[in-house]
Amino acid sequence: MEQTSSPFRLPILTYHHISDEIDYYTCVTPSIFREQIREITKEYGCISLEEAIQRHERNEPPTGKFALTFDDGYQDTVPMLQEIAGQGLAATVFIATDHIAKDNRWNYKAPYIAKVMAEDDIRQIAAAGHAVESHAKTHQCLTKLPDKELRLELAESRRVIEQLLGTEVKFFAYPFGLHDTRVREFAAKKYRAAFATHKTAASEDWIDLFQIHRLSVNRDTPLPAILHYLHGTNT
Repeated sequence: MEQTSSPFRLPILTYHHISDEIDYYTCVTPSIFREQIREITKEYGCISLEEAIQRHERNEPPTGKFALTFDDGYQDTVPMLQEIAGQGLAATVFIATDHIAKDNRWNYKAPYIAKVMAEDDIRQIAAAGHAVESHAKTHQCLTKLPDKELRLELAESRRVIEQLLGTEVKFFAYPFGLHDTRVREFAAKKYRAAFATHKTAASEDWIDLFQIHRLSVNRDTPLPAILHYLHGTNT
């Protein structure tokens, strides 16, 4: 009898800011973040994206597991990344490399300026056990770029991080979560997998490794919605 592969689903949470200072929908306060992680880890173990890909290759469903990611590499996340590392949790941070040690002026809609990690911050979180991966070079909408610029966005960001940390960059997160067939094809030439974001809790199989679902956790994302996403993905 022919064997069929089991559906592979892994809940992946993504955060942007962890701060008491920023009044913006993508910001979660440290106290709320701690509460969320405390409740989640009562039921679920945290695994890295590297382990997730390895499990996918072995067709080993990651039941009872989740992954944790941070987009943009804001400096305000560094203390929390150090804190959770002390709890044995490893996250993945996606960095737009042209903005290292600068700020978030790529986001013209944001009514605030926030610092992005400097090189020493990146080395520090990597030494704590977190993975640092690519979020493109300049954090532009990749679907609007001509091929030459798209290729540069994907390749240069990988090169910069690998040169900084001396480790292989394997994963990519689409700026603004936006991608299309052409962008995915270009990403597949440089990375092992790529990740998008969604604002609603939905469970999706890993059918295409270059459009993997993540739940974007914002300040108005209630804990029950996060748990619903986790429970639904692990059924």
